[in-house]
Amino acid sequence: MREKVFALDIGTRTVVGLVLDLTEQPQVIAAEVAEHPNRSMLDGQIHDVPQVADLVIKVKEALERKTGLQLKSVAVAAAGRALKTAKGSTNKEHNPLEEIDEQMILAAEIEAVQAAQSNLVETEQRISDYHCVGYSVVRHTLDNQPISNLTGQYGNSIGVDIIATFLPRVVVDSLVTALKRAGLELSSLTLEPIAAINVIVPANLRRLNLALVDIGAGTSDIAITKEDTVAGYAMVPSAGDKITEVLCDIYLLDFDEGEKVKRQLSGEEKTVRFMDVVGMEHEVKVDEIIEAVQPAVTELANKIADSIFQLNGKAPQAVIAIGGGSQTPLLTKALAAKLSLPQQRVAVRGREALTIKGEEDILFGPQAVTPIGIAVSWKHNRALEFSSIKVNNRPVRLISANGHGTVADALLAAGINIRLLYGKPGLGLSVTVNGKIHFIKGSLGTAAKLLVNGEVATLETSVQDGYQVKIVPGEKGKDAETTMDVLINETCPSLHLIVNGEKRTIKPKVLLNGLAVQGDVKIPDMSEIKAKMPSNAGETFHWLDVDSAGKDIYVNGTVGTIGSPIKSGDDLELRNSSTVPPAQNATSDVSTHLTVNQQPMEIRKPHAILTDMFNYIDFNPSPPTSSSKLLMLVNGQKAQFTTVLKDEDDVVLRWQEEDEDY
Repeated sequence: MREKVFALDIGTRTVVGLVLDLTEQPQVIAAEVAEHPNRSMLDGQIHDVPQVADLVIKVKEALERKTGLQLKSVAVAAAGRALKTAKGSTNKEHNPLEEIDEQMILAAEIEAVQAAQSNLVETEQRISDYHCVGYSVVRHTLDNQPISNLTGQYGNSIGVDIIATFLPRVVVDSLVTALKRAGLELSSLTLEPIAAINVIVPANLRRLNLALVDIGAGTSDIAITKEDTVAGYAMVPSAGDKITEVLCDIYLLDFDEGEKVKRQLSGEEKTVRFMDVVGMEHEVKVDEIIEAVQPAVTELANKIADSIFQLNGKAPQAVIAIGGGSQTPLLTKALAAKLSLPQQRVAVRGREALTIKGEEDILFGPQAVTPIGIAVSWKHNRALEFSSIKVNNRPVRLISANGHGTVADALLAAGINIRLLYGKPGLGLSVTVNGKIHFIKGSLGTAAKLLVNGEVATLETSVQDGYQVKIVPGEKGKDAETTMDVLINETCPSLHLIVNGEKRTIKPKVLLNGLAVQGDVKIPDMSEIKAKMPSNAGETFHWLDVDSAGKDIYVNGTVGTIGSPIKSGDDLELRNSSTVPPAQNATSDVSTHLTVNQQPMEIRKPHAILTDMFNYIDFNPSPPTSSSKLLMLVNGQKAQFTTVLKDEDDVVLRWQEEDEDY
């Protein structure tokens, strides 16, 4: 049986219907064009569903009489004010021993469309207000390498990058409603520039940077090609009707009369006769009328050019104009000027550019391209079909592969972000300990439960027309909480030492937001904590209130100093000093005379080093602030603990702030 498709182009001014034979050499076997009796459509949007449905019935019945067929389903295209475009990608694992067929490729493309839906969820508040109405493949990949045709190939993975286009639900739903009133089912839905580009710009021309502009009555739809692919779509909510409205304002005409005058401007007549709304007849030169509407034509050209610049980033190599509005006098000239292109690079193309023949007396000129493109696109787009399901008892119209989608698709169509299927994690705590920020996470939330027709399901579970999907939300995680003991033990643990043979534990001294605290105190969010611990032997003895004056310090059995660093597990010991204070050894023949912190001092010791000073002076080994550092000078030069002291040396020992000059 020969394959035939019924296609409708429901435009702002006309409804065009055709039946296309999709055999090896496609041919239009019947066509019908009917004009809206009034403005029941505006800017590509149906405003009067019953009147549009009546006109669709008229076109359908005429085609049934011509073909003898009973037409029940139809392919259509749509235009809209709020066109949204999103990119999507997928990379599916594949059995390398299995040949890749068209169904596998189609499945990957639909998965990429779903990824584009997910991307749109992140930028739009309500994805449920939009339907995917078509997509173009940017590239296929096999094992992550670009390939022109996946069919018949073998590999480990199949990849697809697509650009998907979305329209407002109100645009799509009004189309579906009008078709139902006309006794028709929607077999496929696409976007007008997608349909047109499939027949006017073949794949071998898409390496060129071209702009296709479908200028209708209410909208001007744009598609860009470059680098062997369709790179993007856009829509300008202005087209031929704007010129008609300007004519009506200038010459006081009703819309239908203004439309008749506009169409005569492209003919061979030098003058146009018409009657205004008050009954006066006029005969005006065509050139005069064209000059009068030229500002409006230039404004339309500028809007289209601006959209092309925004979408393409620069002027394309050429512009192909189609649609009835493309015949507006001087429009292509104004568009070429705005894009800084030679005039011959902005051309109107029509039926003559297509290889598909038949019914040329009805389908002719640039307005014939899109209707034929809708019919040709049917085979490619038939995988995008409608099914009605319920998500949490809310009706949702789902566009999916062959009427079969997944729970994930249903949630996207319902405007439910998949990331929200899990209970929110509990709030975290952010605290600062000694100037360093620490973040304590709350617990994770629990996953939602998914049910399909009452059975436990996953995101991958298949759904189809009439199915019921239910979501039982997950629970929120617990907020983070901690106590001072727990936090300090993790950030500033206690020191465990042996001091003079006795086990000692030193806990940090803690300030919470400036107040001294300890123990099992809960810590509020954004708290500032300061915890101080001894860092050397001298500070440790001072911390424990152990008098180390006049004694030698040993750390783990080795001679140390007050500045010796310590850590948990160290063994600290104080032994009687071998150095005898001057009061006990006044008769010694050997002495070293020094000035220490501007005070004279005599040490009766043959060989003294700097660390010996701490046994003779009253010196606090703990720094007064966290930024203090020990200044040790001998005769104005920086010294070490082991620096040898000579007679008449001048010694300075004191705590100094980091930014203090000496």
